[in-house]
Order: sequence, then C-alpha cells, then structure tokens
Amino acid sequence: MFDAIEDGMGERRPTSEPLSARADRQPQRRWSLHAKLGLIAAVGLGAALGAAGAAFVSPIAALVVALIGSVITVVVARAVAESIGRSLLDVGRQMRRFGDGDVSVRMAPATDELGTVARSFNVMADATSERIVSLADSARDAIHLRSVADALEMARDEDDVYRIVEQSVALLTPHNPAQLLVADSPTRFRSAAQHPSAGSPGCPVSNVDDCPAMRRAQTMTFQGPSELNSCPLLAEHEEVCSAVCVPVGVNGHLLGVLHVAGREGDPPKPTTVDQLVSLAGVVGSRIGSIRLLESSRLEASTDGLTGLANRRKFERAAGDLLRDRVPFSLVMADIDHFKRLNDNFGHETGDRALQLFAGVLQDNVRGHDIVARTGGEEFVLVYPNLAPKRTIEVLRRIQIALAAALDRAGLPKFTASFGVTDSSVAETLDDIVRIADAGLIVAKQSGRNRIELADNGLASSVFSREAKDAPGEPLIDLSTSPTRSPITSGSDHDHSLSENG
Repeated sequence: MFDAIEDGMGERRPTSEPLSARADRQPQRRWSLHAKLGLIAAVGLGAALGAAGAAFVSPIAALVVALIGSVITVVVARAVAESIGRSLLDVGRQMRRFGDGDVSVRMAPATDELGTVARSFNVMADATSERIVSLADSARDAIHLRSVADALEMARDEDDVYRIVEQSVALLTPHNPAQLLVADSPTRFRSAAQHPSAGSPGCPVSNVDDCPAMRRAQTMTFQGPSELNSCPLLAEHEEVCSAVCVPVGVNGHLLGVLHVAGREGDPPKPTTVDQLVSLAGVVGSRIGSIRLLESSRLEASTDGLTGLANRRKFERAAGDLLRDRVPFSLVMADIDHFKRLNDNFGHETGDRALQLFAGVLQDNVRGHDIVARTGGEEFVLVYPNLAPKRTIEVLRRIQIALAAALDRAGLPKFTASFGVTDSSVAETLDDIVRIADAGLIVAKQSGRNRIELADNGLASSVFSREAKDAPGEPLIDLSTSPTRSPITSGSDHDHSLSENG
C-alpha cells in the first residue's frame, strides 16, 4: 500500500502516502526551476567539453561539435523558457479570474517554485472567500434586521409587534420551536407569540423569578437537561431539547424572554443566537416605545383621581360620533351640595365621594359608551344609539346604585342631579352640551336629586334669564316654562323625544 516515490530529480524517497493519492498527484508534478536551469547548464557544458576534446583530433570536428552543442543548448533553453512562461501565464490568468470576482478559482498544486506561489495563492483565496461569505452573511443579517426594525416602527400596538416576532423567528430559525414570553407583572409570564409553523417549545415557566435568563439579564444557551449547569425547567419540557433564552428589554428594564429550542446537544448556532439577540433588542425597544406612548396618552386623556376619561377625551370621542352621524344621548351630571360635603368632612372624604360616584357611573355604561369627569364634581355621559327615554331609565338605576354604594362605603350621604338631551337638538357639540347643562341647572333649581330632559326651548329660557343676572330671583319660572319636563327618581313621566334604540 505504501512505497517510495521519485522526486523531481529522479531520486527515490520513502513515503507513507497511499498509492491512490499519489496517482492523483503524479500528473501535476513538474521539475523545479533550478532543475530546468541546471539542465540547460549541463547541456551547454557538455557541448563545450565535447568541442574541447574534438579540438585535439581535428579543428573541423571541434567546430562541428561546438555548433551542435550550441543548437542543442538553444533548443533546450527555449523549451524550458516556454514551459516557465506557460506556467507564469497560467498563474496570471488564474489571478485575473479571481480579481474579476470568480472566488472559486484555485491553482493546481506543483512541486517547483511556481507550486509555492500556487499554494500561497490558494491559501489567500480560501481566506478571502471565507471573508466574503462572512461579509455577505453579515450584510444579509443587517438587511433582515433593518426590515424588522422598519416593520416594528409601523407597528401600532403590541399585537402588531408580536405578529412581526412570529414572522421573524420563522425566517431566522425555520425549524426550531420558538416563543416570546412577556412579563405582564413583576412575577407572571404569558406566551405572547410563537413560531408560526414549528410551534412553541412549551416552556413551563410561569414565574419571572424562575427564569435564569431573566434573573441574570443575559442570553443563555443550554445543551440539554442532562448538563450540570442546565436550566432546571428543561427537564419539564414535553420533549428533551436544548434551548437558547434571550432576554427582551429596554433601558435595563426586562419585558420578557425569547425562548428557542433545538434537538438535545444541538442548540441554535452562535450566528443564529447573535441574530436572535439583535431581534430581541429591536423588539424590546419598540414594545417600550409603545408602552410609553400609551402611558402618555392615558395620562393626557384620563382624570387622575377617578380614572375616567377627561374633558379632552370626551370631546374627541363625542366629536367623532357627530362626524360619523351616530345619534346619541348626552347627560350632564353633578354631585349635589359637593362644596358642603368638602367643607364638613374634608377634601379626603370629598375625593372618596368623587371616586365612588365615578365607579357607579362606570358600572352603568356599555363598552362603547363614554363617561368622563369634566371638572370638579361635574361629569358627562354619552350613550350612542340610545334614546333619551331609555337613557333616563339608566339614570334612575344610577340613582338607586349610588344610594346602595354609599351604604356599603360608609360615606356621608349625597345625591346627584342630571340634565339629559340628545344629539338632534344642535349641530355642534358645544351647543348640545349647553342644552344638557340647562337641564342640569333646572334639576338643581327644582330641588336636586332630579333628572331633567332639556331641549332648545328650555335652554333659551334658562340662559336668557341667567343673562339678566337678577339677584334673588330664580333663573327660570318653573311654573310657567312650556318646555320643562321634570323627572324625579320615582316618576313615570312621558317624554316627547323619540327613541333611537
């Protein structure tokens, strides 16, 4: 199987190389450059010695021998030069191909000095090809990450973010189960997204403190449950697996963990892990931005004391109903004798009264209804597609619910008055509110704890009298107003306004 081989000068040397490998290599062997030059010198020297020897015999013979030797020397030298030239041309041709972008070009191995050049070129070409592949991979990863970042910038809410996460992990790890666990509280996880085709690895973690990656705030790779330093929860997976756990956070605040599983002993490769870390970074940043924006919007549109919508949010929502031509009833509500309550029992009790009343109102609206605190002890309710008559029935239930809530809370007793109108009475929200406010004024003037239905006629009477500003006189003559329609908490008074729903 093993034999000796003959080198370029005809000498034999032992080798342990298999004959099959030598057979593949033999056609590529060439004489070294030194050997070729030595051959030329030997031929020339032989011709010179021959000519010198012939000179002792005959001058003519010496001349003939010298001429023959010179011809042979020239022929051999030319052949050697052509051989070297062809090799150099081949080297140059291969280098030009590589320079033109054919990174697969490699030179045939040889034993002469040009073979050394070929080997050096091949080493350089291999290293360059690897670098090009690495740069191409990095460029592809950067393009993918940029597209993910662009998609996340267009995400309107967290649900959009979770959808983008699912699409991204499908591209990064086509066959690895993956899931995004989000910490909805300091202690609890929930699964927010999973691989669309490979599914979820089903990590059993539910408590944030039980996740090593969250506790350490660093990416962790586990070969499998049998490893000494493995995550204890891997043993609880339905299938034996490896895992990579990448924390998702923003500005040092952890929001969750991206969990990707693989076969035991074969977790995602380091390059894939780097991509997952980059994905987790942009996802965490976007979730943080969305939550900050939502928090800012909430603060800008929410009453801090009661948690109800504030005037700005009410005006925006009611304005949308008007633009969309959705009919609605509007109610202005006000706690009776609230200043007296504050003065007698203190501002803390007053705040509790406001919160309790807000809770009663909130419990008596539908999901698409609007309830807001517009300032002080004043509140507004908007009931889309609900006629005033049905709205008054709801307000009677609110009066009953308020009394029951006060009994349970142990707060001082108080009542509330309500002015009701509907969106057909005016074209603008300001005018609709003004008419409902006229009903509230009449309810207050009529003894409080009342519900008053208002229209344009009532509003004109109330505000024309108010404009006169006559001290000591009622704002309106309740006995003579033709449009007044008082409703106490226990009356079954009929109303002329039509029902919308």
